[in-house]
Amino acid sequence: GGGGGGGGSAAGDEDDAAGGAQLQTGALQVIRRVVRGPAVFMPEANEWVHNFSWHGAVKDGKGSKTGYAGDVKVPHALNFQILRCMPDQMYLSARDVRTRDDASLTVHLMIFYELEDIETMLDATNDLIGDMVNAASADVMTHASQLSYEDFLQQTARLSSIDAFPILRGRMAQVGTALLKVVYRGYSASKQLEEMHGEAITRRTRTRLESDQAREEQEKRAMELRCRQERSAQEMHLDETQARHKMAVQALVHEQERSKRDADHAQEMRYAAERAKADAEVRAANDAAEVARAKELAEVQLRLRRAEHDLDQDRFSKLHAMGVDLTAYLTA
Repeated sequence: GGGGGGGGSAAGDEDDAAGGAQLQTGALQVIRRVVRGPAVFMPEANEWVHNFSWHGAVKDGKGSKTGYAGDVKVPHALNFQILRCMPDQMYLSARDVRTRDDASLTVHLMIFYELEDIETMLDATNDLIGDMVNAASADVMTHASQLSYEDFLQQTARLSSIDAFPILRGRMAQVGTALLKVVYRGYSASKQLEEMHGEAITRRTRTRLESDQAREEQEKRAMELRCRQERSAQEMHLDETQARHKMAVQALVHEQERSKRDADHAQEMRYAAERAKADAEVRAANDAAEVARAKELAEVQLRLRRAEHDLDQDRFSKLHAMGVDLTAYLTA
C-alpha cells in the first residue's frame, strides 16, 4: 500500500478488508497489513490506510463498481478504503470494436468474478476494474477482428464462453481474481450500419422466402408427380388385379362348365349304358322267350309227329294184322 501518513479508521463486514501500512521506526521499510472484517480499525501514529482508486461507472455523481447497462467506465470513479471480497459482477460495454470488414460495434457483456487473493491483487495492480475492462475489451476486439460483420453476428454465442477471453483470464489470474462467468448481452452499432444491416437482412429474408417458396413449389410439383405416379401404379395394380380376378373367374366358369359337360356326358354315357343294358336284357329276354316258344313249338310239333307216327304205326299194325301187304300199300 502507499499514501501519506496519518491517522484514520476503517470498519467492514466479514467479506471486507482494509489495507493498512506501517512505517517501521528507524528504517525505510513499509510493511503492509490486511485487516479483515468485521472489525474496527484504528491506525497507529505511524500507520495509514490505503486508498483505492479504480475505474468505475458514474451515476448521479456516485461511482459504481457494478455499473449499469451501456455505462462508461472512467478512471478514478471509485475511491474507497474498504475492499469488498465477496463474488461480484460488472457491466461492461466494449466500444469501438472493429470487425474484419471495418464495422464499428459496441459489445455489451456481464462479467462475474471473485477476488481470491488480496495480497496478489495489491502486488499486481493499482486498478483491478481497469485491468478487467482493458483485458476484456482486448479479447472482444481480437475476436471481432478475425470475423466479418455477418460472421460476428452468427458467432456471438462464443462470447458467453470463458474460453473466448484468454487475455482476461490470464490477467485476472495474475491479480488473484477468479473469472466465474461471462455473459454476452448484445451489441449496438451506428444507426446507418443498423439500417444497412436491416436492409441486408430484409434482402436475405426476401431471397430466402422466395427460395423457400420456389423450393416448396418444386416440392409440391414433385409431390403431385409422385402422387400421380403412385396413383397410376395403384390403378395399374388394381387393373391387373381385376384382370387376374376376371381371368380367374372365367377360368373357374369354364372349369365349372367343362365339369358340367363332363358330368352330363358321363351321365348320358351312364344312361346310354343303362339303356343298352336294359335293351340287351330285353333282347335277351325276348330271345329267350322266342327260343322257349320255338322249343315249345318244336316239342309240340314233335309230339304231333309222334302222335301221327303212333297213329300210323297203329293203323299199319292193324292193316298188317288184317294181312295187308304194307309195302305194296305204301308204294301204291
